[in-house]
Amino acid sequence: MAIGVNLRFYTNPAITAGQFADLLRRAGRPEATGHVELERLIVNSNLVLAAFSGNRLVGLVRALSDFASCCYVADMIVDRDYAAAGVETALMARVNREIDGGVKLVNPFSEPPVALRALA
Repeated sequence: MAIGVNLRFYTNPAITAGQFADLLRRAGRPEATGHVELERLIVNSNLVLAAFSGNRLVGLVRALSDFASCCYVADMIVDRDYAAAGVETALMARVNREIDGGVKLVNPFSEPPVALRALA
């Protein structure tokens, strides 16, 4: 699918468990996770960045950070139809922008792994 749409990016948006589950399926990661658990994953992450094409969630990063020394990327999920559109790179750039100001290490634990970035 050719992607020729404008993407919008949001920090800590209101995302439903249904939107999250749908993105996981479209990303080829249909984890057997119920909506209650998906809601907890979103609510308990202190940094969530999302990419939307229209009303469709096409990318999501869940991270945990102390905003002082480190940031752990728990999930990087991108719709397969948008994988070549640079969504992952744009989301990681936004993570780096959100945590800058003292964080020394961005440590990705996501599947697939994203680039490790040591901040100067």
